[in-house]
Amino acid sequence: MDITLKEYAFRHGRTPATVRQKVLRGGFKTAHKMGRDWLIDENEPYIKRPTRNSRQNQKAKDEEGQCTMSKQSGKNISISTAIRSAIVYVSKQ
Repeated sequence: MDITLKEYAFRHGRTPATVRQKVLRGGFKTAHKMGRDWLIDENEPYIKRPTRNSRQNQKAKDEEGQCTMSKQSGKNISISTAIRSAIVYVSKQ
């Protein structure tokens, strides 16, 4: 059964604007427009797309098993990357 975009957003703890953006990007298989309203099948799962930072952090964790914080940039980097950076810095002096 189809429900309105607003009802779908409420059920999944999202704002209607967030769900509307996902609909416009083609993020739902069952979304269709009827008049001026968007309808989505109530059984359509809300799949949250991973953000760029979460994918990079997960990759570093998978490769090294842990992450460290870079003091200069404040970004998560793998330990091997931090060691390589330190070696390059020392060798340039």
